[in-house]
Amino acid sequence: MQKSKQVYLLGQKLRNIYNNITDKAIAITKLTHWYIDVENLGIKSFNAITNTIKINYESILNHFERRSTNAKKSV
Repeated sequence: MQKSKQVYLLGQKLRNIYNNITDKAIAITKLTHWYIDVENLGIKSFNAITNTIKINYESILNHFERRSTNAKKSV
């Protein structure tokens, strides 16, 4: 499979995890598999997002528990 297609699919996979998973334990597993897939692909353009996930891991997981973020609601 072409790398560009793999990159696209990994982006979609992350979006689907964030938008559709509502259980924290499942989110941990899915994010771990996603992260491994990204590392195995070796695309540097994913470094920023993987570093962001590492740094903010607990806050990100809270989204799956309470479907909340630390972002302010815009009016």
